[in-house]
Amino acid sequence: MYNEKMKPILEDLENKKVDIAGGSVVGMVLSTVNSLITYIVNLTIGKKNYEDVQEKVIEIKDRAQELKEKSLDAIDKDKEILEEILMAYKNIKEEPQKYQEVCKKATE
Repeated sequence: MYNEKMKPILEDLENKKVDIAGGSVVGMVLSTVNSLITYIVNLTIGKKNYEDVQEKVIEIKDRAQELKEKSLDAIDKDKEILEEILMAYKNIKEEPQKYQEVCKKATE
């Protein structure tokens, strides 16, 4: 069931015509990890055996959700900067400084 949902994403990663780079993959992994953390936390919230750590568990859940959203945003930002890098690389002979600027921007 889930492998069918994942296949299009993986096919995009393999496709040289789709501009997805390593940062996008990191964003995918981190968002998945934070979703897993949220899942685990949801199993403990409201349970009698975990009453003494409820506040901390809720803080962890909130932080995991924030990090998941940040990770998902990183996927789009990575794609955008990759497009800029590829465009600057195509014109590297005419505008070498532009390529360097875009690469610096990408590291940020």
